[in-house]
Amino acid sequence: MVGLFAFVPLSARAESYAAALRALIEGFVFYFAERPSEIIAIGQIATASRDAEAARSWFEQQSAKTLAELEDMFREGQRLGELREFSPRVMAVSLIAAMEAAPAELLTRPDTDVAAYARELADLFERAVSRPGSEASSS
Repeated sequence: MVGLFAFVPLSARAESYAAALRALIEGFVFYFAERPSEIIAIGQIATASRDAEAARSWFEQQSAKTLAELEDMFREGQRLGELREFSPRVMAVSLIAAMEAAPAELLTRPDTDVAAYARELADLFERAVSRPGSEASSS
């Protein structure tokens, strides 16, 4: 996942960690939904790369950076008492896996309601991180 936070500048201006998470997820889904030809081209370039080791190394560095950014966001939200206690690593890995599945879903099912998909995915993770009794966990 390439520089996850580069796709969603709104998350930096969000009023809460839950709102930042929602902006991140929805922004990611919409970003890829609006650029299907770019997604295909990036995949083809990566597949055809003459220097597979360099491509793999770059991807691993980007993935590690994204994972660390998400873990930091979750830890900070927990430290401030906004997010419930959970393993930031497990949540970050799960979120990345769910988001990485989104482009394939949108490409293979062009009739997908992108707004509904983005909202459902954001709802799922917002409930997963929210403290019991919070607005997100009860919606």
